[in-house]
Amino acid sequence: MSANRWGLFDGNALSRAIPKQARNDAGAFARRELDSGARILAVVKNKVYLDEVDPKQLGWLCRPQVEERFGLRYTSDDDDDDDDGVSFASASASGEEEGGVKFDLVYLGREEGGRSFFALDLTRHRPASESPAFGELRSYIKANSDLLDSGERASSVSRAGYALALSNWARGVRFCPSCGGGPMRSAQMGTRRECPSCGKKQYPRLDPVAICLVVSSDGNHALLGSPRYASGRMLTCLAGFVEQGETLEEAAAREVMEEAGVEVGQIRILGSQPWPLGRSGACELMVGCIARATSSPGTGSLEIDFDEMNSVTWVEKGVVAEKLKQAKDRAAGLPVESGRGDTWIVPPYAIAHHLIDYWVNGDGNGVVAEERGDLKVSRL
Repeated sequence: MSANRWGLFDGNALSRAIPKQARNDAGAFARRELDSGARILAVVKNKVYLDEVDPKQLGWLCRPQVEERFGLRYTSDDDDDDDDGVSFASASASGEEEGGVKFDLVYLGREEGGRSFFALDLTRHRPASESPAFGELRSYIKANSDLLDSGERASSVSRAGYALALSNWARGVRFCPSCGGGPMRSAQMGTRRECPSCGKKQYPRLDPVAICLVVSSDGNHALLGSPRYASGRMLTCLAGFVEQGETLEEAAAREVMEEAGVEVGQIRILGSQPWPLGRSGACELMVGCIARATSSPGTGSLEIDFDEMNSVTWVEKGVVAEKLKQAKDRAAGLPVESGRGDTWIVPPYAIAHHLIDYWVNGDGNGVVAEERGDLKVSRL
């Protein structure tokens, strides 16, 4: 499968394995990598640092640039058990300008050529948090619709998404959920947190989401909806979080039943897409499915959950194909004619777009013919 097969953030080619040296001596490893030209992406909440010369590029910096632009100094307190030996602090003595706050480096991985990449969360650094050089990653993606056609920039955004995911997670577990102790300290190059009181370990959170394109029993229509959190004109696949004790296929069937009152039979998982910009603030893993409904338009009314959805409707394949082309043209910067109030398909950076594309232009009808067992969810 090629990089970005299922949308943006799919295609991070960094090797994320923590090197043995980093496990034994994180400070020494970080010093060596930083001295060898490792790249650092500063983040502030859901914002990332943008290149000040070319805002179309993300602002990956080397250590001297970080120190100069943010007034920080690299610290390596190898004898201090309160951190991983990998952090920056205010350039003033003892970090007093920021109240003694240290900003941990988080290891993102190493590219094939050997260069390492790190994230640096500056949310609690006032000058950075107020700097216009930081931009929302979601806005950056929308403003640069050609990202999927640019391999290097797409890879850079995948790394940036990972940086945000790890930073947002670490910021949310400052204190131990088991004993209340803390602050939790960085461990394993920032990829986990440990309680200094009870030793409890916390690992990065990931929320699995089943997202499903439902094809009518006659194969001529797709069930598309507009979620409450989105514009009422956007059409996408139905989706929901996987609950404890259920499979991905069962979650997909349940969500379709809950949101539209439609029963599905065979379900097949096609691919997945990490989504670090989850609505809950956590990183989501979007698992894309395609399913065959047991009904078609005209054989029963939809039972829409309007607490979750603005609308859900069956859309004829020819209409879907037209709207899909418009979405691709819009992403390519081509003019698109549309009337006021017209609906539109979710852009190519999302896995939902590629599920729909697979049905329209691929083998989306035949793919659900494979028997997967009885996964039907009946109405209560």
